[in-house]
Amino acid sequence: MSLKKETIAKYARTLRALGCSFKIIEDDGTEHGDLSVVPARTKAPRSDVIGQVDYKAALEQLGVGELVELHVPPTLRGASLQSSVSACAYKLYGKGSVTSSFNRKRNTLEVLRLQ
Repeated sequence: MSLKKETIAKYARTLRALGCSFKIIEDDGTEHGDLSVVPARTKAPRSDVIGQVDYKAALEQLGVGELVELHVPPTLRGASLQSSVSACAYKLYGKGSVTSSFNRKRNTLEVLRLQ
């Protein structure tokens, strides 16, 4: 047994004796302990919106109470466009100035200026 494996086994025994919950996963996949490990959730990658949709021009012309529909290209995720539109609207009009909703049937992002 290698020095590394002996050391890990020693610490695993010590932790068990102390009544600790733990999980040690070695390089070769050997597991020690009974603590359940939940894999980290991965976020979907963000798409680059710049150059695909001209949302800034539409937002600059948007009046209070007006609605604009932005078509979402097939190469772009709706959440990426919605995030970019929200950031731009915040810079232009301030916090809470617009609300947006993704219309899946029409594949558009609907943006309504509130104030």
